[in-house]
Amino acid sequence: MAYIIGEKNQNVLFPPIIDDHISKNDPVRVYDAFVDDLDLKELGIEYTLKPGAPEYFPKTMLKLALYGPSYGIFSSRKLERATHHNLSFIWLMNNLKPDYRTIARFRLKNAKAIKKILKQCVRLCIEMDLIEGNTLFIDGSKFRANAGIGKTRTKESLEKELKKIDEKIDQLIDECTKIDKQEESERSHVQVKEEIKNKQDLAQSVKDLMKKLESSDKKNINMTDPDSVKAKTRQGIHSCHNVQVATDKKHGLIVSAEAVSQNNDLGQLSNQIENAIENFGKKPENVCTDAGYFDSDDFTKIDKDITVVVPSVKQTKEERSSEPKNPFDKDNFKYDKEQNGIH
Repeated sequence: MAYIIGEKNQNVLFPPIIDDHISKNDPVRVYDAFVDDLDLKELGIEYTLKPGAPEYFPKTMLKLALYGPSYGIFSSRKLERATHHNLSFIWLMNNLKPDYRTIARFRLKNAKAIKKILKQCVRLCIEMDLIEGNTLFIDGSKFRANAGIGKTRTKESLEKELKKIDEKIDQLIDECTKIDKQEESERSHVQVKEEIKNKQDLAQSVKDLMKKLESSDKKNINMTDPDSVKAKTRQGIHSCHNVQVATDKKHGLIVSAEAVSQNNDLGQLSNQIENAIENFGKKPENVCTDAGYFDSDDFTKIDKDITVVVPSVKQTKEERSSEPKNPFDKDNFKYDKEQNGIH
């Protein structure tokens, strides 16, 4: 049996222009044409020439900001790497390679405009018959936060930590008093003062976290990433971001997405339906989701013209259960008013 072995130093003849590397049917060409047709002034994006160092053209950066997430790349550092190694990104950027700081600043500065463009993209998909908007499927997914679960604190644990810090500061001040009496210990005196400053800064950080915890409906908060929530996943309990996604039935395209500061899906269905309606400009006929959204109070907020298909928690448990159903379960009996009478 022979083996196929490549050769790095073999001479090859590549197409003379970058455009020849991308097929005419490649999806990246849709993003390129879509952004080229946008009116930057209407979107509120500045592109007037100013004195100083040259900047990347806003439409070029917009293409990267929109195409990256569709390709599954959200990090500015990973987007920077893609402009060096991924052929479709190289083509889209015309071989330009902005650094990750430039990418991050552009997205932060133009966040509102990017959201508006994404909504326009949904409307375009409807016109191109890629999205029907008649039936939506809504679900939530837990994305691991860049923060350890050990950094999550409750109000009680923050109060205990603050008490320990206060005690430590008192001890350090007492130590400072002793050092002041020792002339040869001037250097240590400076070091201890610096330690007091660090402890005071930490105490202030804990107090700020307690204020955030008291002003929100959260039961706990993460010191590294306050926006993350403590949630149960298949891999255990972690600090996560709960991302709610609504997809269209026809091709499974995403019509809306939102990260919420809640560790479960209860009470989220009506909000996600409203987000989807805002994006594609009309009400869906049907909405399907799982038992995690079963909330009677939340159902009352949904338009009565929309048919909501959602199993109850009990139905889900019965389907997952490996035990045989009890033939004498009360759900198998119906009340007969004529034979049983009225009590």
